[in-house]
Amino acid sequence: MSAAPAPDLHPPEAAAPAEASASAVLVVDDEELLLASLGGLLGANGYRVVLESDPRRALERLREETFAVVLSDQRMPGLSGLEFLALAREIQPHATRILITGVLNLDTAIAAINEGEIYRLLVKPWLTEELLMSTRNAAERHRLHRQNEALRRQAERAGGELREQLRLERERRLAAQAVGQPARRDFDAALEVSVAGLECYLPRLGRQSRRARRLCAGMAEVLALAALERQILEAAARLHDIGLLVFPRMVIQQWWTPGALLPPRDFDALRNHPVLGQEMARFHPPLDEIGRLIRWHHERWDGDGWPDGLAGAEIPWLARLLAVAAAAAEEGLEAVELIQRGAGTAFDPEAARICLAALAELGKEPELQAGGTATERRIGAPAPPGASPQEFENRYRHPVLEPMRFADYG
Repeated sequence: MSAAPAPDLHPPEAAAPAEASASAVLVVDDEELLLASLGGLLGANGYRVVLESDPRRALERLREETFAVVLSDQRMPGLSGLEFLALAREIQPHATRILITGVLNLDTAIAAINEGEIYRLLVKPWLTEELLMSTRNAAERHRLHRQNEALRRQAERAGGELREQLRLERERRLAAQAVGQPARRDFDAALEVSVAGLECYLPRLGRQSRRARRLCAGMAEVLALAALERQILEAAARLHDIGLLVFPRMVIQQWWTPGALLPPRDFDALRNHPVLGQEMARFHPPLDEIGRLIRWHHERWDGDGWPDGLAGAEIPWLARLLAVAAAAAEEGLEAVELIQRGAGTAFDPEAARICLAALAELGKEPELQAGGTATERRIGAPAPPGASPQEFENRYRHPVLEPMRFADYG
């Protein structure tokens, strides 16, 4: 490296100590003076810095310890920066790679993308603020990827445990059939165990599960659904929030707290719970429809739902019934107003009509009275009496909760 940093009249912006202190940065440069300068700058901002002047020794360090960020000069003897970062990607694919080059041209940029999958190119002379910002963003990218991987592994473990429970239940069901006992009763008992698990983890989850099942049973009565459709709908209602079991109680409770704001990464992760629920509730046909209903219970009639952004008739009929029942179960005594205002936007108008009819039939059952404040925890304070349809929409569609697209943390 032959160029020095450009003069910087502004003080460097300090990185967040809590995050930076946990981030290890490997800096590779054959020029000792600038290597020491980079190490001092990053170390003063809370990073744990490892300096290497030889790219081949740096490859050995990558095999020995984990780094969040790998920062390399382009022109070095033995290995160029692009060649070094391409090898670094093979050793630690999740470390974020930054290349510093004295001359930026199209060939270098294309090679950086194709060979090393470089996150950022910095051109000499670089500014201190630019270097610190790029390093901080690279470390955050690495942290988010690790968090996403941890959630995925946790979901896999939880899904494996649930599948094992269901496997055992299927074995018990087959044994029950062999001796003439009703398999449906055993299946319901297994579902009740799952609901009890939800209630044990967070009592409110269990209560909402029971209310959603009761509403779906009422809608099935109004529609005179076939036995299999009713079984699928009620089972999906019981398990619709089972994907929340992979999240810490504190995060779920904060999500429920009126007016509380969660970091965007937590919102994105929580909005993945229908997908996690589908993975955890795998059944053999024809009961495999249960998982798909769980996946789509947050889809909206107007297409602004999640996780897949389905709209109108794209959402299967039973999933539309579950969507309105799940929302009504969370709202409790506010359910009628919620359904009336959401018909045609959040909910299929016909599904909303059926749910209102079921609520009228069920009357004042205690199971349907102890409502939560799910809309408040999604979108803030309730709309005042007599609020316009637009005010209701502002209440029910939080600006953070746009149709979800998962970030690529890889």
